[in-house]
Amino acid sequence: MSSIMRFQVLVDGEWRAVRPRTGALVVSIGDTFMTLSNGLYRSCLHRAVVHRERERRSLVFFLCPREGHVVLPPPCLLAVAAREQEQPRRYPDFTWADLARFTQRHYRADAGTLDAFARWLGAAATCAAATSASHSPDTAHETV
Repeated sequence: MSSIMRFQVLVDGEWRAVRPRTGALVVSIGDTFMTLSNGLYRSCLHRAVVHRERERRSLVFFLCPREGHVVLPPPCLLAVAAREQEQPRRYPDFTWADLARFTQRHYRADAGTLDAFARWLGAAATCAAATSASHSPDTAHETV
């Protein structure tokens, strides 16, 4: 059995095999869906392990919104979180293009990707606001 368990997920810092079950479908939730669910569903770090002698077959689909589409949870989900006195928003609004750029250029995906991305977005927004303020006509005469 262990020779065919080639899909693994990271749980508590340890790689664990996902046991295949006849007729089962494994769905790995990514960071975009985790954001859309406001953290209700968790993304998981996963990997496929290659076996030298045994063939492995997978069918993979990546579902991503259009690059400019703003990713945010639906208002009804946020209303439920507010009623249950949970944190109403766990992640800031972002575009999928921003997340892709972040993971491709600045950060290797891991269990803390969304938290690191949210901090990066905050820093980028602060830098952009400071840059636009320093170039505005009202502050052009000020020195930094």
